[in-house]
Amino acid sequence: MNKALLIQDLILLDRNRIANVCCRELPPVLLLHGSEDRIVRPERVAELAGIFGKSQLIIIDGAGHGLPFTHPQVCLNLIRDFYNGDGH
Repeated sequence: MNKALLIQDLILLDRNRIANVCCRELPPVLLLHGSEDRIVRPERVAELAGIFGKSQLIIIDGAGHGLPFTHPQVCLNLIRDFYNGDGH
């Protein structure tokens, strides 16, 4: 594992800004975030949700950063609902 590259990527994830203009044109976006995520700050994910024109942010209580691995069925159900029209 390249620890230096991982650290650099995490710093970029935390500090980079996305241009609001380009994101408003994207299709609906579903953001899933764990309430116990220690990698991506809650303020960061809320900022991202505000940038996307059509987004839905769902906080999964008690979950950490690896949602697809720790809560696969919850993620699948939320994604399925979102793209079947229940979420947007």
